Amino acid sequence: MLAAAASGVGLHAGEGRAGEGSSFFEDFHVLDNDLWAMSDGWSNGAEWSCGWNAKAVAIQSEAALSIIEVPAGEKPLSCGELQTRQTYGYGTFEVRMRPVELPGVTSAFFVYTGPHAGDPKDGIDIRFVGESPTELRAAHSAAGRTSQSAVDLGFEATGGFNDYAFQWSREGIRWYVNGRMVHEVTAAGGDVPTHPGRIYLHLWPGGHPDGSSGLFAYPGQRLSAKFQYVAFTAEGDGCQFPTSIICPAEAGHAPMGN
Repeated sequence: MLAAAASGVGLHAGEGRAGEGSSFFEDFHVLDNDLWAMSDGWSNGAEWSCGWNAKAVAIQSEAALSIIEVPAGEKPLSCGELQTRQTYGYGTFEVRMRPVELPGVTSAFFVYTGPHAGDPKDGIDIRFVGESPTELRAAHSAAGRTSQSAVDLGFEATGGFNDYAFQWSREGIRWYVNGRMVHEVTAAGGDVPTHPGRIYLHLWPGGHPDGSSGLFAYPGQRLSAKFQYVAFTAEGDGCQFPTSIICPAEAGHAPMGN
């Protein structure tokens, strides 16, 4: 899925907290280069019609990740991705974002271990596919085995900024939209990831009609998915910002795993 490897040490369910990075809140007024890296100089294979290019990332009170008509290696387009330098495990992952509405485009926020030989290929996704603006794709992978569910939002995600989150614990994963739980998988019901991974934000266009995003046609102008904040709250840590789904937990509505 991605062209970056994580360095975390794997854990089995019940063996304690998976993860290395500590809690943070990022509002992208200025990019924290100790926390984030811009992907630059490679691509992810035939399904993608772009290569990662730091020129497709802009930071100014938000992160704008774009598709631009600038060749990147053998690819005809450039696209933008941010990834954390550390890995993160059990806890709450939150984002306020506005995805792109256009067939063949994927906007995503996720945690992933990496695609290289020897990587466990664990991951959890919040993903939007451009031709289905009223759906959130809630996906997770464990040892490369992937499951995905389409969640009907009841609104167009591309119409504005909304809050999305997932909570990951030994017991399973819960996905949230604007503070409301919309999907859940449990460890008892099947494979749930246990290895920490890096946090990624990205936007990419499909390069193959049979790929997960379909085939993309560049519309002649820059396309940008925008992210106003990203936060990670390690399992057991408290509320970091007022709209966090962790905050009601401190009033007695404990999230799964805490």
